[in-house]
Amino acid sequence: MDNSARQPETDFRGRLVRQVCTHVRCLRCDTAFGREDVIVLGEREHIWLVAVICAVCRFQGLVFARLQPGPRPDLLTELSPEEAEHFATQPAISLTDVRALRHALDALDGDISQLWQ
Repeated sequence: MDNSARQPETDFRGRLVRQVCTHVRCLRCDTAFGREDVIVLGEREHIWLVAVICAVCRFQGLVFARLQPGPRPDLLTELSPEEAEHFATQPAISLTDVRALRHALDALDGDISQLWQ
């Protein structure tokens, strides 16, 4: 899909946001978005709104990206250092894991705590 007619590439920040969004993957089929799959819709107060369209499965989504100069903020977490170390050594959550949880949640009729009993 060629979006060049709708979206000039003259703004450095707009090009940067498009490049950042190429690191986002499709939620449906896990395909990485290419630059041609990313449409910058606008920016307000350092928050960019970007539409993405998967070239493989045609899934459409929105990405909010925040670009602000300055040092990277510290990681905010509720985990203790021991918990953070434990989870850092675990395998990444896969798309299959996410789909299985979604299926379980869709089938759930009641309290979510039932899933862990």
